[in-house]
Amino acid sequence: MCSTSDFMTFSPADNDNAAAVSSYCRFLDDASGIVENGGFTIAVFSVNKFAHLCEIYGPSEGKFIKHTVNNTMTAAVRDNELFSPYEIHKFIVLLQGDADAVSERLKSIFDEICVILASDKCHISASFSCGLCTSSSLGINEIINNAEMARKSVDHDSFITQLAVYSEQIRAMDERKKLIELGLGSAVKNNELVIEIQPKYDLKTGKCVSAEALVRWDHPKLGRIAPDEFILLAEQTGDVIDIDMFVLETVCKHMRRWLDMGVNPVPIAVNQSRMHISDPAYADSIFNLMQKYDVWPSMIELETTESVIMNDYKKVSRVLEQLRNYGFVLSMDDFGSGFTSIDMLSELEYDVLKLDQKLIKKIADYPRSYSLVKHLIAMAHEMNMKVVAEGVETAVQAELLKGIDCDLGQGFYYSYPVSVESFDAKIFGIISI
Repeated sequence: MCSTSDFMTFSPADNDNAAAVSSYCRFLDDASGIVENGGFTIAVFSVNKFAHLCEIYGPSEGKFIKHTVNNTMTAAVRDNELFSPYEIHKFIVLLQGDADAVSERLKSIFDEICVILASDKCHISASFSCGLCTSSSLGINEIINNAEMARKSVDHDSFITQLAVYSEQIRAMDERKKLIELGLGSAVKNNELVIEIQPKYDLKTGKCVSAEALVRWDHPKLGRIAPDEFILLAEQTGDVIDIDMFVLETVCKHMRRWLDMGVNPVPIAVNQSRMHISDPAYADSIFNLMQKYDVWPSMIELETTESVIMNDYKKVSRVLEQLRNYGFVLSMDDFGSGFTSIDMLSELEYDVLKLDQKLIKKIADYPRSYSLVKHLIAMAHEMNMKVVAEGVETAVQAELLKGIDCDLGQGFYYSYPVSVESFDAKIFGIISI
């Protein structure tokens, strides 16, 4: 029999908690006998960005989303099939058929839910992340765990519904993710992080006029790991604060080294997470770091992504204003990859606009993409911002960008990210002995 300890945690604020626990217990008990006969698939699915939806539409609409899912799924299941809530914004369903057949059926049900939520009455835009597992040789708990593992493998920040079927590849990815997560807390302490530097070039002169510091992790078991694989995890665990400060302090050390050698360094950009930019003490803390190494704030470019603005606009704007007053250069990174409004961008007064590589990739093949980039550059210049095109990979892209007055280019066409020693030699002519 199922006990409440088998049930994953619900929010105490959820008024349906007791009913949900009871429902899930019945699901486990009934599903245990059904899956032994084979021919059934279990799927675990969640509402993407549920907390964000509740912030936008309100808690009553959040409850309406869950009720809509419950009502639609309950009506869709057939005899000998099961459905139940599963955590705050997650659900579990057992449907007849293999994973492919169940996937197609679930897509249709998800579409039905989305139509209801997006109706003239509600105007709620929702999507789902779903994991599926089919097996008659595993116990019910392992099947559910595998389905949950598959669900976690998809992008939960996406605005489209995604489904994934459990596989050994997904299990390997999950085990790798767990190794990464376990090691994050000690990565800085154990000196496992290093930085590489990618130059940025003036499109008119062809000279390197700035650069970006990029963190890499030399994991003791997994080897070199790129930031795309661990930074999002670090944001979830809170370790990104230490990682960002490590990168910033390492750049300050090298900036001080270059100055002491009589080299005129170029400004270096460092990425700063949303957790920093929403901290009122952040500006003072990094200014103190600049004083420690006697480095000018104007030599440090602080890159933030569009998502930073979506957290707490007022708090973020105050922190950014403090940073500007201290003399830091502020850069909006990955512009065009999210949903920052032009109005917000004008109010926050960034110094640099970095166009996302997705925009740059299309400019040579799609006239409308070229036109969009051209007008974004003109708009940025009218706002007294310099424009950096990231992800430049071809000479054609570089020439097109130069022709529409883009200021800087960054990407594989100019240089891959290189070690600090290689950067020293390539840009400053410093040869390490």
